[in-house]
Amino acid sequence: MSHFKSLKGDNWEYEEFGNGSEPLLAFHGFDNHSSDFKGLEPALGKRFKIISFNLPYHRSSESGAGIMEGEPQHPTPDSLLTKDDLKELVETCLAQNSVKTFSLMGYSLGGRIVLQLISLFTDRINTVILFAPDGIRNNWENSFITKTSFGKMVYQRIINNPSRLFKIVTLLKTIKLINPKLSDFVHNQLSTREKRQLVWDVSRYLQNIKPDVSNIQRIINTNKINIHLFFGKYDSIIPPSIGKRFVRGLNNKSVLHIVESGHNLVREKMNAELIDVL
Repeated sequence: MSHFKSLKGDNWEYEEFGNGSEPLLAFHGFDNHSSDFKGLEPALGKRFKIISFNLPYHRSSESGAGIMEGEPQHPTPDSLLTKDDLKELVETCLAQNSVKTFSLMGYSLGGRIVLQLISLFTDRINTVILFAPDGIRNNWENSFITKTSFGKMVYQRIINNPSRLFKIVTLLKTIKLINPKLSDFVHNQLSTREKRQLVWDVSRYLQNIKPDVSNIQRIINTNKINIHLFFGKYDSIIPPSIGKRFVRGLNNKSVLHIVESGHNLVREKMNAELIDVL
């Protein structure tokens, strides 16, 4: 595991896979890891040099725990990621690799970062690969818990005791107002205090990363960026309907690929799909 220089004290770890000449910057999903993308090396490794980032506040491959050593650190108002910070991170990466153009890949939460980068490097991006990307739809719940006093209070209570939330989610599943898979997802993502704290830390840290979808669609069309969006047919977390709405604003409607899967798209089975479209 290697490191880029810290931005505001953040430790951006990264791993490299593949032997290709073109940098492909990759960003994983929530509670996942940079090494997840290694499974896609068979499809991507000949063309790309995959530089896979481990998002701050996620576990380190070296320690198996949080990135930070000693007492856990949590984001403060001065440490929240900004668009300028994100741009600086990528410019540092490109300078170290002596390249001007590059490609991007993101899964779920990492998709939001990729979408933001499209607006920051409009004419330097070759290919974009997105798996069930966050950031296309308005994430009101994220804004609620990170930017309103009431939302912050509610989520702090959930961190301490999530039992009431779990009862509500279970009831909604029972009366069929939410998908059982979505209920399972909520229970799993908030099952431990550590996970609940991670949701809070990551949500706060990325609260300023809010892609302007209309502008991104315009950039993709104007610069003819080669983009591919993969959604799981059975995904109840970020369903294919979101991808369908997004491609309505693109000139090329054939970039949407709906595969036989749920939300977990970054796995070896995806190699065949990638080889087919790339």
